[in-house]
Amino acid sequence: MKKNILILLLILLSLTSQAQLEKGAQIAGIQLPLIVSDSYFTQLKFSSSSTKKDFGISVAPTYAFAIDHNWLLGVQATLGIETISYSNSISSFTTLSKETYTDLGIAPFTRYYVDVSKNKHLKIFGVAALEINTANTKYTYTNGSTNGGGSYTTTNGSIGGGLAWFGKKVSVDVSMSTTAFRLGIYHLFPGSKK
Repeated sequence: MKKNILILLLILLSLTSQAQLEKGAQIAGIQLPLIVSDSYFTQLKFSSSSTKKDFGISVAPTYAFAIDHNWLLGVQATLGIETISYSNSISSFTTLSKETYTDLGIAPFTRYYVDVSKNKHLKIFGVAALEINTANTKYTYTNGSTNGGGSYTTTNGSIGGGLAWFGKKVSVDVSMSTTAFRLGIYHLFPGSKK
């Protein structure tokens, strides 16, 4: 048993060695907006009750390049759809039966990390972005008519911060900004060694 634990620890240490974010390194991954502000309409949502069903997915593919040690410049896209369906509880009135929301956005950003652990795996970071998003809404009523929707484009400067863990090839972070609370998962590509 002790031998198996030792082997497992050695494997974990080999996966997390060299957790550096050096100049030239790149990250590519995805962020999941868990809570959003007024800039976005869609988020990860799966709920169902006797009167309402709400299903949504929103993802933000992300790419960034290290321009210096622990300093990234990058871009993320936002792609989301959410549908809320209501049961027809009042048949004598024209009632809302479905709401559909979509988000399509892009956000150039910069992040600066500060190492908070000796092995440089755990980092805190600050982030600043310019988030541009086009949201579409559509409302469908029990009589089959659609109405009330529209298209809205917003541009917001956003600032925030977060906590990240860096392994040898993978990074995971949580971040909070003025536009969203996100969970990110990334693949790391090391910079060229000279």
